[in-house]
Amino acid sequence: MATKKNEPALQPAAAASGTNQPTQGLPAAAAEASSSEGSVRQSTPFDSVNTQEAAAGVRDAFGAGTWHNNKKVNALWSKAETRNAWIGITDLGWKKISPASDTSITAICMVAASALETQSPVNVLLDNDQVVEIYNW
Repeated sequence: MATKKNEPALQPAAAASGTNQPTQGLPAAAAEASSSEGSVRQSTPFDSVNTQEAAAGVRDAFGAGTWHNNKKVNALWSKAETRNAWIGITDLGWKKISPASDTSITAICMVAASALETQSPVNVLLDNDQVVEIYNW
């Protein structure tokens, strides 16, 4: 069965039941992937969110960095190991502080501790999924 490039190969609900009820079609990228893999994947409302998060992850992976503004620090963690400290940030989860230098980890921990104590908003720059800059207002 030949399909057009931007159309799903098969719509499972209509094919299984034989009815003419509307079904939610697959996004174009998922349709191409499913037709090449031989399996059919249902799209969800979270597909667009996952696509945006994946794009942000790609930007972070190549050193571009992403600013996250008006976040709160809700936890800090460190251990008696060299350059091993983490910050819990609302909506982002646990993020490792960049181990670039001892002084940068100390400075970022101090700013994060102040933000945690006062519950003031912070702006955080994540690069490669690590905190490299933080501003506390």
